[in-house]
Amino acid sequence: MADHPDPSVAEIVAERDLFHGAFEASHSPIVLGDLEGRILDCNRAAWVNLGLCDKGPLIGRRADELVADPSGFCARLLQIVQGGPSSTFECVVRLPGGPERTTDLSLALRRDAAGRPVGVVAVLNDVLERERKSEALRHVNAIAVGLAAAPVGTDLFELFCVKLRDILCARAVIVSSLDAAASELIVKHLAVAEGVLEEAQKSVGRSLVGTRLPVDEALCRQSGAEVEGPSAAGNLGFGVVAGAAAQVLEKVAGTGDSFRLLLRHGGESVGTALVAFGPGQAAPSKELLHVLANLGAVSLSRARAEQERRKLEEQVLQRQKLESLGVLAGGVAHGFNDLLVGVLARAGLCAAELPKDSLAREHLRQIELAARTARDLTRQLLTYTGRELGRRERVNLSALVEEMARLLEISISKKRLLKCRFAKGLPAVVADPAQVRQLVLHLVGNATDAEGDNPGVIAIGTGTRHCDRAFLASLPGGEELPAGDYVWVEVEDTGAGMTPEVVARVFEPFYSTKLPGRGLGLPAVLGIARAHRGAVQVESEVGTGSVFRVLLPVDPGTVAPALKAPETSLWRGSGVVLVADDEPIVRSAARGILVRMGFEVLLACDGDEAVQTFRAHADRIALVLLDVQMPNKTGPEALREIRALKPAVKAILSSGYSLDEVASAACDAFAQKPYGVDELADLVRQVMEG
Repeated sequence: MADHPDPSVAEIVAERDLFHGAFEASHSPIVLGDLEGRILDCNRAAWVNLGLCDKGPLIGRRADELVADPSGFCARLLQIVQGGPSSTFECVVRLPGGPERTTDLSLALRRDAAGRPVGVVAVLNDVLERERKSEALRHVNAIAVGLAAAPVGTDLFELFCVKLRDILCARAVIVSSLDAAASELIVKHLAVAEGVLEEAQKSVGRSLVGTRLPVDEALCRQSGAEVEGPSAAGNLGFGVVAGAAAQVLEKVAGTGDSFRLLLRHGGESVGTALVAFGPGQAAPSKELLHVLANLGAVSLSRARAEQERRKLEEQVLQRQKLESLGVLAGGVAHGFNDLLVGVLARAGLCAAELPKDSLAREHLRQIELAARTARDLTRQLLTYTGRELGRRERVNLSALVEEMARLLEISISKKRLLKCRFAKGLPAVVADPAQVRQLVLHLVGNATDAEGDNPGVIAIGTGTRHCDRAFLASLPGGEELPAGDYVWVEVEDTGAGMTPEVVARVFEPFYSTKLPGRGLGLPAVLGIARAHRGAVQVESEVGTGSVFRVLLPVDPGTVAPALKAPETSLWRGSGVVLVADDEPIVRSAARGILVRMGFEVLLACDGDEAVQTFRAHADRIALVLLDVQMPNKTGPEALREIRALKPAVKAILSSGYSLDEVASAACDAFAQKPYGVDELADLVRQVMEG
């Protein structure tokens, strides 16, 4: 009959095996001893931590023989054996022929199943190791905080390069881009000790930034002990950098130790850092380099992602800000245009009633002139909002701007030289020539202001380029533009340049670094670009001047020719005209002009009333003049219902804004507010005779 082990014995064996497995697997150094302090066993972490090849030299030794303060150790051991509490204290471990190690030693009493004391257990915690890790984490935290706090636009690799140099007290740090398939390492950033760079570049005979270094097996010769643990992960090459990289580093840092850090995050290469130390300079610990290689790459990747997020957020906020300002400017301009209709119309009607030799005519002429000047200002505000288009046609930018060259030469100071470089054979763009001329004048005026009273050069040029979505999305006005071919016109100055903070605000209305009360020129430039489905690129650096480049989409085809300008306003008609506008001053002014032309006029204050009035008098009404923006029904909506009743009726839509293509196709003509007597009379004549 087979023997069966006692169940209690089997349980004890299982528990012992479980304890031994946990004991050996622990990363913490653990030593087991008897009640007299003699070492009975230790795990692998203990003898590795003490710099031994195995645990043989420790087994059977008295623990007090291995510490710098035997009496103090024995006193604590006796206290615990006599039933005192567990104790943790700092202890210097001194092995024969080996270095001293400062550890935090925790002693506790071991008991058997019956609760009787059978020995002691000691857990070692290397103070130096802990301090190294703490130091490494502190340095990585400094890098992470510095990268995270960097303003948008900061070159994070360059900042990382400088931080790494300062933390390691290195003589030089080279940060490079490198991917898994790269055959060469390209120096992107270089941070060196003060006074070293110029001497090194002179010795090498070229600028070190941009230097290409071949990547081969000799780039970093491996030496020293293998690095254990997951922190290694192939991220660190110890030893002296060799080959072409060594020649460059020797010029920069001398013949001291050099290390390569491969910066990886999420399985992807972020870059490579070559760290060089001067002759005789102490190299940092492996632990610090490991932490910097691993966590430094994580911090760099996260900072890049965060900066990209902040950049997109700032773009959205800037766009919303400009849109809000545009709504405000457009609302002011629209309301002001309605008032100017009354001023221009009443002044014109009053002048028409006076004898030609009346002295009052000159006063009325000055009133009209002031009102038209105010109209130009409101149109400039509408141009900023992108809602003022004018008449568009196919335009050759080079030819158009070249025609302005003489005017531009006269408009700038004699202290400045005007240079022109116009590309030949440019594709056409669909644009309003008058607004393009205004755009160029604003840019040249801005360049003149930038140079102040100093002599300088203003360069005007044209050209073409293909723009992808990413590039266009980064430009003011280009957030939603499609990729494609664009023609550009640019104005470059040699003025003082602008800081990034100023560049971020140049398109805000009334923002100016010059005289107060100015600041509509560049917003108008952006508005014109937006109205033509274009964008503006700004390049500026303090001390080197600025470049403003306006990009307009290439015309994919032809456009219909613009209506010819009327030859005369001396015309009288007959019949009934329906005028609908929500502003009483506009209704009254339009009625006065039309009555003087010989028409009978019916009035409506909104879209609904316009439809009802037309339904009641459809057989008599020959022409309707409708404001685009009205309560209840808009002008285009009212026009659709009116034409459903009488398709042949003539129609003019009017607004302080430019009319979109859909509404424009639905009417016979468009009256841009503010209009005067002659403008409305000429437009009515064209429609009625057409």
